[in-house]
Amino acid sequence: MLFATPTGPYTNPSPRFKRLGRRSLPLLVGVGIVFGLSSYYKYQTQHRLSQVQEEERLRRNQQLMDAYGHKESLQDVEHALDMYDN
Repeated sequence: MLFATPTGPYTNPSPRFKRLGRRSLPLLVGVGIVFGLSSYYKYQTQHRLSQVQEEERLRRNQQLMDAYGHKESLQDVEHALDMYDN
């Protein structure tokens, strides 16, 4: 099919561009795979880090709850305040 352009009818690109087209698809697929894998590993690392932080937060909250659990004497309240300050 021919299309009119200001310089004349449009023809197929040269063979050099065809070779480039054949090579660019595998290259783009490879770049896409590398990008996908790097995104996946970055997500996994962030997810593991957030899990560790959440476990540490829960552990600290449990310590505070244990410290505040027995408020029957002045020593218990002082111990709870000491735990909170740490």
